[in-house]
Amino acid sequence: AVVSTQSTGLSGKKLTGYADKKTYTSRKNAFKACKASTACKGVTKEGTNKFRINSSTTTTVVSGYKAWTKGSATKVSNNYIWTPKAKYQLGTPGKTVYKTKALAAAACAKSSTCTGYTKYG
Repeated sequence: AVVSTQSTGLSGKKLTGYADKKTYTSRKNAFKACKASTACKGVTKEGTNKFRINSSTTTTVVSGYKAWTKGSATKVSNNYIWTPKAKYQLGTPGKTVYKTKALAAAACAKSSTCTGYTKYG
């Protein structure tokens, strides 16, 4: 698994729990440490030149912070972290079914309440 390469991260979000007690002075070094750690689930920028590696993908809202999650399948939609599963539906099962991942992603991006989609089947 690798840390998401999305350069913008999740603005105003912090991942909970620390994977170690260190503070890193660059995102690059924090990403390297996260990649090497089995306990690390992501990285949070907590201030200028202050990055921490985190033990959870659960987020909390913190102004001025940014978060990135570990894992190549992680996506960001409407400032939420989610992981694609394997028919695609937004929100509650039984609603509109999309034939492709691209159609589901486009519908999600247009919706102000969508936090991701799920592939069923």
